[in-house]
Amino acid sequence: MNLDRGLLRTSWQSTFRRLAMRIRHSVIVLALSGVAACNGGGEPAAPAFAGGATANPLPAGASVSPSEAKSILDRYERLAKQASSKGKGWEAAEAGLSLQLTNADARMDALLGERRKGRAGVDKSRFAIPASGDWFLAEYKTGSNWTQLIFQQTTDGWRVVSASATRPPAIAKDGNGYATALNVDERGGLAVSPRQAATRHARLMSTLGADADAKQLFAAGDYTSKLVAGLRSDRQKARGQWNLKYQPQLAPEIFALKTSAGGAVVWYGMREQDTFTARPGAAELGLSQPGWKALSRSAFYKSKVTMKSGAIYVAAIPPSSGKVRVISQWFAPFSVSGS
Repeated sequence: MNLDRGLLRTSWQSTFRRLAMRIRHSVIVLALSGVAACNGGGEPAAPAFAGGATANPLPAGASVSPSEAKSILDRYERLAKQASSKGKGWEAAEAGLSLQLTNADARMDALLGERRKGRAGVDKSRFAIPASGDWFLAEYKTGSNWTQLIFQQTTDGWRVVSASATRPPAIAKDGNGYATALNVDERGGLAVSPRQAATRHARLMSTLGADADAKQLFAAGDYTSKLVAGLRSDRQKARGQWNLKYQPQLAPEIFALKTSAGGAVVWYGMREQDTFTARPGAAELGLSQPGWKALSRSAFYKSKVTMKSGAIYVAAIPPSSGKVRVISQWFAPFSVSGS
């Protein structure tokens, strides 16, 4: 019997190495079979959501000029090339969940034997810089692809702490060319506050779509309705043999900018844990999707499987009323453990 998550997750294979969005079907195909079990597999068990150091942001008040932002982006490019060629050293360019996802992507490439490609040249760059604060958005084009990087001032200097590869809504600028950073806890004229959107997205997934308020808030899409449908499919195809518990936890960093249409575009992250627990008499369980299979070292499990991962999302919040659209996801698996 096969369990097929039926879930499309967009795995952004590190802008710092690829400079392009690549689709990886992280469809988690769980094969329940009678082969001999192998205890363990993957990394040793660790507390839920362990790792992923915070970005240690400095107090608000700092801002940069467009020329300074360009210098920070150029420095980042140099560091990224070095880290890409050496296969290490990303901590000089990134922090927080972004660094954790990049390292996970690099590990996955190594496990799957995928060669790293050289970095494409930047064709065009532009910036959305809040008039005050300790962060800004850099957006640049390589070929036909646009990439967004959020830089934040940390105790170690400027670091990329969030990223995406999509086309977000147009960002509003004032008369001096500066963007408006929104208080993530205030709704203002929005359908919901930025933090509410992120929290309800996590709630939508943790309840497998059973939370009516969360379900009503979001427009249908790959990272909302289809994601939930995949999780529900897992549970149904287990035929009562394995229980699924899905636990997303929001990362502390949430970044929101006002759009030209009066809405908001929001970057937020989640660290996620999926736990499959066997019921009495359940068949053994293995992971056959290439990425998860590699992390588990092709193990089969008798009683429990814990899968840890992370993702950064981008959501567009409309003004006043309407549904929130989740338009991007950078996903990476971290570890598998079990018995």
